[in-house]
Amino acid sequence: MSDFYNVIKFLVFLFFVYILGAIPFSYIITKIHLNKDITELGSKNAGATNVFRNVGKIPAIFTLILDILKGYLTVKISYWLFPNNLLFAIISGAIVIFAHSFSIFLKFKGGKSVATSLGVFWGLAPLAVFISIIIFISSLGFFGIVSLGSIAATLFLPIIIYSLNYDKAIFIMSILIAIFIIYRHKENIKKLINGTEKKIFF
Repeated sequence: MSDFYNVIKFLVFLFFVYILGAIPFSYIITKIHLNKDITELGSKNAGATNVFRNVGKIPAIFTLILDILKGYLTVKISYWLFPNNLLFAIISGAIVIFAHSFSIFLKFKGGKSVATSLGVFWGLAPLAVFISIIIFISSLGFFGIVSLGSIAATLFLPIIIYSLNYDKAIFIMSILIAIFIIYRHKENIKKLINGTEKKIFF
């Protein structure tokens, strides 16, 4: 009976995680602020950078914080429901990242999952995320290109996680999420190669 209860709790929580991850905060905030659809503005990406460019700094900050919290709270709640179950936390984290990029509320479209992934790994490997944020900020400060900073931080994260001796499962997840995020940035990579990627101005 206990095992059956745990399976039900597991499935219900994963459904909750998908719905949480699928909530398009960038879309909601843009609708409230401008009464426009963020997926029809600028790069058409449902992320904080596009909100920054087309809506404003404060809306972008709220979008960023809420997208990060999606991932962080998912990991923390999963640890609370299933104490010391790292595999469950990793599965939950992967689902919330996937849901953000393929939201049922946006016809299975969404953001590139950088902020939500940051939140997930903040819950799983906080020191590694702190170092990755330094890499992101350094890259952004030097080049002024958000996508380049995101790609650099994403690529270095698995290396940092491995160097800090986090659990092997977290390391493997970081590689898979890095591949996913780089793929989500394929158009940005083309623009970077062509020298047409936009810089961001504060």
